Amino acid sequence: MQLHGRNGGQSATYMKGISVIICCYNSESRLVPTLKHLAGQTFNSQVAWELIVVDNNSSDHTGSVATEFAASNKHVDCKVVEEKQAGLSHARKKGFDVSRYEYILYCDDDNWLNSSYIERAFNIMESNPNVAVLGGHGEPECEITPPHWFDDFKTYYATGAQGKTSGDITEVKGYVYGAGSIYRRSALQDLFDKGFAGLLDDRKGKSLSSGGDVELCNALALSGYRIWYDQTLLFQHFIPKERLNWQYIVKLHDGYLKNLSVLAAYRYAITRNKGFYLLWWKDIYYYSLQLLKILYRYKRFQIKKENEKFRLLMNYKGRTIFSLLVNVFAIRKNTVEIRRSQWISKNGKA
Repeated sequence: MQLHGRNGGQSATYMKGISVIICCYNSESRLVPTLKHLAGQTFNSQVAWELIVVDNNSSDHTGSVATEFAASNKHVDCKVVEEKQAGLSHARKKGFDVSRYEYILYCDDDNWLNSSYIERAFNIMESNPNVAVLGGHGEPECEITPPHWFDDFKTYYATGAQGKTSGDITEVKGYVYGAGSIYRRSALQDLFDKGFAGLLDDRKGKSLSSGGDVELCNALALSGYRIWYDQTLLFQHFIPKERLNWQYIVKLHDGYLKNLSVLAAYRYAITRNKGFYLLWWKDIYYYSLQLLKILYRYKRFQIKKENEKFRLLMNYKGRTIFSLLVNVFAIRKNTVEIRRSQWISKNGKA
């Protein structure tokens, strides 16, 4: 995700509060329940917040739906803006540039935030000044009964726990999924002021290439900030029936593999005191062992009539190994480049 401060790299103090940004591409059919959940936010204390809907070159009535919501919900400080340049990164940058609060909450157009989400997120960020990114717990809200393999791949849908318990997951995982994530604006500004420039582009339209959220979280962690997960920060993630199939999962994995040479490099760069080839061989060994375990359980899959799940797992592990092998030099090049970057904290502390 490519974001840049709006004041030319000069430090700034932003108002305390949360800017909720929804980036939309042809979101007409998904947007209304998401907006209703935001309109229903409750607060025990006064928290300043705003809602920004970014219409990212939609060809449907997304803009009209958002504008009608703003007109009929005057208690919500809502603005609707357009971003003609296609791509999630461009839409997020637009929302970032027009927002005015210290905390940025990226709410997808199919995320239904729990009624206390905004206040809870604000309080967590206020209590942990070294946390740059906060993630919550997405519960799947499937349009139809999900396939039997869904639980094994639910993280692909930005759902499920992001840690064993609430707390710091910087060393454990190093990132949170983008849905429902909250960023500290001053940490982002600090990162970009130090010269960070992302290596990845994010999704455009119906493209399923991904990794921008992981890259940004990893970069903030390398810069000395912390990544946090809170299991009480709850939202429902609506999943339409057309995404609950094998073909969609394969496309998602293709998007991940497309960016593997960068995502693996960040993971290796975070492990600062170990050599590249040791880390690379550990990955090869891990996925090979997983592949062998799946093959060993082949008859069990047949007995349970889970052939589709078997093929999915074989596809995932096998193609990941292949991608690690053919991209080894690209991964090494990116790892070296990241480790030498000026924006990395030398002592691991911000």
